[in-house]
Amino acid sequence: KVNGLSSWLILAGAVAKFSLIEELLLLTTEDRGGEFDRVPEAFLVCGIAGGALIDLSLRNKLDSDLSGVWTIDSSPTGDAVLDGVLAEIAAESARLDPRAWIVRLSGKAMAMRDAAIRALCDRGVLRKEGTRYLWTATSAAHQTKKRIFDLLFSDDIPSPEDVALIAMADACFVFERILAPRELAKVKYRIQQLCRLDLIGAQIALAAQQLNLEFRAAEHKTVLAGLA
Repeated sequence: KVNGLSSWLILAGAVAKFSLIEELLLLTTEDRGGEFDRVPEAFLVCGIAGGALIDLSLRNKLDSDLSGVWTIDSSPTGDAVLDGVLAEIAAESARLDPRAWIVRLSGKAMAMRDAAIRALCDRGVLRKEGTRYLWTATSAAHQTKKRIFDLLFSDDIPSPEDVALIAMADACFVFERILAPRELAKVKYRIQQLCRLDLIGAQIALAAQQLNLEFRAAEHKTVLAGLA
């Protein structure tokens, strides 16, 4: 019997080297390292919260439908950030939908971000130099951006993890910030195509994107009001 996860989640296979949150952060880092400041905090928090939900789904820890998210395996993943989210969902008696969970987790998202950055530094992926984060000499983390760009500019079949990463990056408007306008125009349809490959991931990403669109609209109104 197939549960609420779509077929490619069942075929996910081995756990990725990096968590989805870690890869989202790596995707937003300059090629030579630098501040994690390309994506406004208001947008990033939804991506981190949504990314945790999708990552736990990929690890067969969560199941979901259009109206709720719930645990199917509450045993630890070994990732401190994800395990905190998993424990919170397991302890919740109500069945909350993806939007409600993203809103609830958003208050902890920046702490989750900081923990993910510390984990990347502890594992030797990044090193901190002042306020900058630089690739280490042996780090393969820069391959995250290359791998995603190669998928966007080709017809290659993505892995489940890469579909999830692209969906969350799109929800946070990451591609608007790391691609030139002409490049973005070339891959816009491809991004939409890839984001539609997963039903559950798409619902979580859509919830994050809707929240971010609301933030953007509110920000725009504030700017206009200031100019009036």
